[in-house]
Amino acid sequence: MAEIVKEKIGAVRVNPNGNEFLWNGKRITIRSAHRNNTYVGVLRNMLDRIDTILATLEFKVRGEFQVWELDMETYKKHSKPQVRNPQIEQVRTKVFTEHGVLIDKVRDIK
Repeated sequence: MAEIVKEKIGAVRVNPNGNEFLWNGKRITIRSAHRNNTYVGVLRNMLDRIDTILATLEFKVRGEFQVWELDMETYKKHSKPQVRNPQIEQVRTKVFTEHGVLIDKVRDIK
């Protein structure tokens, strides 16, 4: 999904091996959550390098995603370590829809 969103919004990949991009003068990461996934997770060490998080959230129709932007302050305020991997800080998807900004819609073309 990161590649699809990157192309649609015009972001530029910073690292060929990761989901870090430059977009609108900000360093971002792009994450996704399918319909039944209620969390978006980011590696803790990445949180210090990025300015904002874009989450592509699948809603009612399979393969259709809304792209939400959430600032780092809000992400950190609502995050908690993942149980399986405490190096991942996760936030409920509803934090994006309640506190974030809807910036686009995309389809999974795979």
